This record gives sequence, C-alpha cells and structure tokens, in this order.
Amino acid sequence: MSDRRPLMTAEAAGLASEGRALVVADRFDRIDRLCFTAAIAYGIWGSPFIGGVRGTPAIVGWLAIPVLRLLLTRRGEELGLGRAVWTARSAATVVRWGGVGVASGLLFLGVATMVPAALEFVFALPTLHRGAVGDSIVLFVVLIPAAHFVHELFYRGYLQSQLVARLASPANAIMLAALLYAWTHVFIFSASEVGAVLSQVREPSSTLQGVIIFSFVESLVGGIAFHCTKNLLSTIAFRAANLTTIVVVLYPRAGLL
Repeated sequence: MSDRRPLMTAEAAGLASEGRALVVADRFDRIDRLCFTAAIAYGIWGSPFIGGVRGTPAIVGWLAIPVLRLLLTRRGEELGLGRAVWTARSAATVVRWGGVGVASGLLFLGVATMVPAALEFVFALPTLHRGAVGDSIVLFVVLIPAAHFVHELFYRGYLQSQLVARLASPANAIMLAALLYAWTHVFIFSASEVGAVLSQVREPSSTLQGVIIFSFVESLVGGIAFHCTKNLLSTIAFRAANLTTIVVVLYPRAGLL
C-alpha cells in the first residue's frame, strides 16, 4: 500500500496539471476568438471612413488587437516580427521588396500618365490623413513608413495570419485582408473635409475609384510579400516605397513640396 500511495498521488497531480492546462488553453481560445471577431468587426464597421474613427483613436484601433496578441503569446513571429526579422539576411529581403515598391511606383506613374484622373487621388491623400499630419505635406511624406507599419501590423501581421489559420487557404486570406483594407476607403465621402476636396477635382467618382483600386492592389501585393517572407518589414518596405516614390515625383511638380 505504501508503494502505491505515492504513485496514486503522482497520477493525481498529473491529472490536476493537465486539467489546469486545459482550462488555460480554453481561456486562451476564447480570448483568441473574441480578438478575431473584434478585428473583423473593426475592419468592417469601425474603420476610419465608415465608423468615423480618425486620428489617434483609429491608430489605437489598429494597434490594440495585434499588441494584445503579442502580449498573450510572446511570439512575435506570428505577426511577422520574430527574431529572424532582425537579421542581415532579412534586411536584404526587405531591401529587395523596397526595390519592388519603387519599381511599382514608377510603373503606376507611367500607366497613370495615360489616365490623368487616376493621379488625382494622390493629391487628396494628405487631406485623408489630416488628423495625423495637420496641413504639413512634409510630415505626411515623412510618416508614410510609420503609417504603413500600423496598417500592416493589423491587416497583414494579425488579420491575414489569422485568416490563413482559419481558412487553410493563403490565397483566400490574402484576398480577404486586401479587400478589408480597400473597404475602409469606400466611404471616403462620409468625411466632410475629404468630400470637400474631392468635390473640387475634375472627376470625383474616378478619384474615389482610384483610391479604392490602388488600396486593394497595393494591399494585395503586400499580402503576397508577407506570405512569401513571413516578414512584416517586407510588406511595409514595399508599400512605403511604392507610395513614397509616387508622391516625391508628383508633389514637387504640383508645387506641394
């Protein structure tokens, strides 16, 4: 009996430990589902031009869920920010995607010269972000990488990764994340200050369509970059280089820089 009692005690302790682990796992799963639901809800209903959330509240909305996920899991690689991201090899990958972004921006400028209306949305961008940059065009340009970090952390690092896990289809996940990002721009006219700017352009409907299409295509390529590299800095480099190339070419011509 004396030999069996320690054995039974050890078994009981093991079962208790397993029970606690299951409880913790169940709590984590519930929090995980709640965070994902909140992210989808924010992407659909709470985005800047749909829910009217702009400036600092909008940035907090994009950052909150990815940061909470990082605090819960302590696994930066899930968001494309693991240790492997901060290596020389990773830096080379980021530079390559930045080069793709520059090439993409130049290609857009070349194609858009044949459809001048397609360029007008670029001049509305500082107004779209007035809550963060005020009337400073220079500040808008300087903050392009930081703004894309916020966007990409939410739409690629968190949302796309979660969609891949749930849908088991990278292609569908990339497409949905890009659509959700483009969706935030559909109701731009709900912002009175933006509507005032767009009402002054020659073709406001084309300008609005340009914002949506540009956002979707750029986000789609960014999603592909993230899927291929598992490195959030790659997609940030692509998107930031793409937009920066476009504005540093166009704004000086228009006397904005």
